[in-house]
Amino acid sequence: MRDLDKERVLLTAERLRTILSPADEEDRNLVKKGLILYRQGSVYNVNVSAERISAKVQDVSPVLITLDLDFVQASYCSCPANGFCRHLMAAFLYVYASVERVGTFVDAWKDDRAAHVLSQMRRASELLKREFVLQDDSLESWHELFEREYEMLQVKTMQGLYHQFFFKLKQKAPKKLELKRLFVIHLAIVTITRMLASYNRTKVKDPSLQHMAMVYVNHMANAIETELEEMKRYATPFALDPLLEGSPNYFRKLLEAPDPFYSGTLGIYKLLWSGLMNRPKWLEMERKAFEEKQDDAVITKKDLMGMLHIDFLLKKDEAVLDYLRAGNVSLFPSSFLWLEEMTEKKQWDRLSKWLPYVMELSPEYVEADLPRKEVRSGAAFLLDVVGAYARASRKDDLYEEACRTLLPYSYNEYENMLALDERYYEWAELNMLLGYPVYEVEDRFLKEAEKAEPEAVLSLYKQTIYLEMEIRNRDSYKRAVRLLKKVKRLYKKMKSEEEWEDYLDMLQERYKRLRAFREELVKGKLIDG
Repeated sequence: MRDLDKERVLLTAERLRTILSPADEEDRNLVKKGLILYRQGSVYNVNVSAERISAKVQDVSPVLITLDLDFVQASYCSCPANGFCRHLMAAFLYVYASVERVGTFVDAWKDDRAAHVLSQMRRASELLKREFVLQDDSLESWHELFEREYEMLQVKTMQGLYHQFFFKLKQKAPKKLELKRLFVIHLAIVTITRMLASYNRTKVKDPSLQHMAMVYVNHMANAIETELEEMKRYATPFALDPLLEGSPNYFRKLLEAPDPFYSGTLGIYKLLWSGLMNRPKWLEMERKAFEEKQDDAVITKKDLMGMLHIDFLLKKDEAVLDYLRAGNVSLFPSSFLWLEEMTEKKQWDRLSKWLPYVMELSPEYVEADLPRKEVRSGAAFLLDVVGAYARASRKDDLYEEACRTLLPYSYNEYENMLALDERYYEWAELNMLLGYPVYEVEDRFLKEAEKAEPEAVLSLYKQTIYLEMEIRNRDSYKRAVRLLKKVKRLYKKMKSEEEWEDYLDMLQERYKRLRAFREELVKGKLIDG
């Protein structure tokens, strides 16, 4: 425990004092029970790192805990309780005792109770002085409500913003359905901006904690998408126009997200403008807002991506493509939503201008330093886009070119195409090129190829035999012999028994020092003992 940084422990204590409300009976019981466990000596097997503590806590049954001093909300306990529990509190008090008297923390927390009650009374008195009535059809009124509730609730964590702030305020939405949906969209955007402010304050670097933060932001993004989908099902009433016209300033805040979240919030911004705000007048106003930031030299690269989407909606495709080409492959995924929109709307002439860019960047994309799962998903999407265009324009060769360009991520699609077209020599070459053993190939395609073009399959079998022989153990020799029996059958089908004998002789000569291989050949009755 001597290795612990006192300042870090004391800072964790301050965070706990803001998370656990002294006015809440459940929180009071949590602190009380944690104190009892600590005083009973229930914390043991403690391991300390710079920012995390792991330990066991003996309760009715022992539990495992991990206490995160930098981001206490991410702490973990194996007990079934949600959030910060008595076992984590006991472990924290154990840690706190190494730098300060436990009584100091408890007394300060009790003092917070009185201060909390007084502050609540002050806030209540301020609210009484200025009575607030929500105006259903006023953006300013909605956002005043959001701000007042945020100050009242005093929630700073992502969990609190999601479970307390968002869901509580969602219940206060206007009754009219069209107003309610837009209200929830604005509430979700405000919740996201508050969440990201919380993230920036904690300065999280741990990837697992970034992932947890991403989950909460994605929940909000899903809420926005749900409301947008519902709004798109019906014609937007004119009564919403004043509210929509005043929305861009709020929507633009999505472009201020920090890097780990920016691609997601940019996607929301794009959806809002494509599905809700796509009117020439409003698009021109938004474009002008970005131009003014450019003139004032305050526009950011993130703003520029928002401006590109407005240009896309204004059908200024050449300007968008020029910007994308001037960048690097990291901008390539930003085009996916635009490609999807053109495909869904069957704008084939417009899409034809984009496909050279897609084919040009695809090789770099598959080689880029990106998560494999992300690239696989992106490659599948691009093949769907190119495939839809190829069918509509009757340019089948374009789809095949895309399959080749996106290898190895396009393997399944390319293999299916070649096999269904009965191009078995090319099908076999594809599998050999990618080094796939014959038993990893689609079984139905293999059988069809053996019937139609046995010669095409021979090379695939031989490559797999060679791979097995290089492993150099008894099991691999057994597998090689099983494959050799299939090769012998194919040669016989082709009436090329002499070629089979030559191939077998070559193998025996090449691996004549491998006694175990020869024994397996004898057992397989391919040669005499």
